[in-house]
Amino acid sequence: MEVSWVPPSTPDRYQDTRSLRLSQDEVVEEVKGDETTRPMDADQWEEFVAELPARLDEIEGQDSPCVGAGGTNLTVTGAGSADREIVTTVCGGEPHPSAAKIDSLVEGF
Repeated sequence: MEVSWVPPSTPDRYQDTRSLRLSQDEVVEEVKGDETTRPMDADQWEEFVAELPARLDEIEGQDSPCVGAGGTNLTVTGAGSADREIVTTVCGGEPHPSAAKIDSLVEGF
């Protein structure tokens, strides 16, 4: 699973993308191209995976995202029927409500 936080695509903020990749084995956080890796806690992973399908059902993507506005993106692969890609963007200066739900999903990692 990967979450990426993308700033507005303006020249001065282009490199500020941040991402978090979660797997059974590790947590990888990347900030401005620098990666930090730590082992995944087995109990935390099991709890996360058990709750994941229900929590994902609460998160909606956008039908017509704003172009170049930045936002929060969630990609789930290798989880069977829970696999999905959800893109949220900042439109009119306000983040999509699902961006906060994505943040909450990975809080604590």
